[in-house]
Amino acid sequence: VGQNMACEKKAGMCNNGETLYDVYSCYQMQYSKQPHAWPYLISLLYRATGVSHLGAHVMNNVLWALSIVVVFVLALLLFRDERAGLFAAFLLAILPEGIRWSNTTAVEPSAALFGGIALLAVICFIRHSDKRALFLAVVTLSFAFQFRPESGLILVPAGLALILLAPGELSRQRFYVFLLVLIALSLPHIVHLYSVRAESWGAPGDSSKFALAHFYKNIAVNAPFYFINKRFPLIVTLLALAGLVLPLWRNKTGPSPASAGTTAVPERGRWSAFLVREKSVIVLWFLPFWGIFLFFYAGSYNYGADVRFSLISQMPVALIGGFGASQITFWLEKRFAMKGASIIVSALIILSFLSFMPYIRAATQEAWSSRFDHRFAKKIAERIPTHSLIFTHNPNMFLLWGKNAAQA
Repeated sequence: VGQNMACEKKAGMCNNGETLYDVYSCYQMQYSKQPHAWPYLISLLYRATGVSHLGAHVMNNVLWALSIVVVFVLALLLFRDERAGLFAAFLLAILPEGIRWSNTTAVEPSAALFGGIALLAVICFIRHSDKRALFLAVVTLSFAFQFRPESGLILVPAGLALILLAPGELSRQRFYVFLLVLIALSLPHIVHLYSVRAESWGAPGDSSKFALAHFYKNIAVNAPFYFINKRFPLIVTLLALAGLVLPLWRNKTGPSPASAGTTAVPERGRWSAFLVREKSVIVLWFLPFWGIFLFFYAGSYNYGADVRFSLISQMPVALIGGFGASQITFWLEKRFAMKGASIIVSALIILSFLSFMPYIRAATQEAWSSRFDHRFAKKIAERIPTHSLIFTHNPNMFLLWGKNAAQA
């Protein structure tokens, strides 16, 4: 789809195309049921550098790296705590599925990133109450909607953030003017969703793609996913739970016990604000993007390669986990004068991450099979005469290699 956007300016998959004298043409195109933001980003790259598999892989790595930056800034703005931001970025960087899927061309890394960027823009507006920040929030939200069908759920934490952190904005005229702009910018995506509303998304003929019946088998997999320490580090889950229950630790100064009323001296510190509003925003970011797949027929993280769906809900887990790690280290340092508490917690995180390295490196069944097919197809494409027409079930990879191909 990205190739066709770049070369044909049409958002579709090509079922019959050719490359003649370095000019790509598609004679039969099929509209894609998937939203088009990720192919659009790929098309920008292809226009600038030419069509290649490698380019899209590199782009996904860059986008996941940007996610690490975004989660740092989000923590900084929400908690006003640089250490929480550093820990949150650290936790996101070591999540196994993030590392695995950012080295594919899957849409989930970019969907996770732009959901984070959209929420970051909303938080920037809340903190600064500036029209430019509001415009940025509107533009990034409308773009973030268009990565996956459920990406519009980012409105839940974004709306909650406005209600809890800046309720006065809801009574201002500019809010509703920009809301109309958001709707206008989102119209192409709304029309797209309407156009593909009858798609089965691969669901068997006798079952609905979304149903309560899928809930029980999906939650049996997706709930323990964060606790069994196989594909998601348990230490991140524990730090996230700590972040939910721990208040903010703050240093304070008070009068010297020896001579009250004289020079102030630092005390050990104290627990202060619970930050219930900020934490509510993060929880309502995680729950919709985790919960939506419980009702989807292929929403189980054990269904084929669908563990990639977990990426969209992992940024809020890392965010609240960073806050938990920060408050634990502050408490250890100030309450027990434990120097280097942050180094100890970081070392535990690294040790936990090392146990996942074999899993990260492994080419599991689906990956092994796909890579083998891909290598074989490329060898065949290189051996046949230059202007041959390849009949195949899926012509897209041959078209990316500059071959002529049509769907059999």
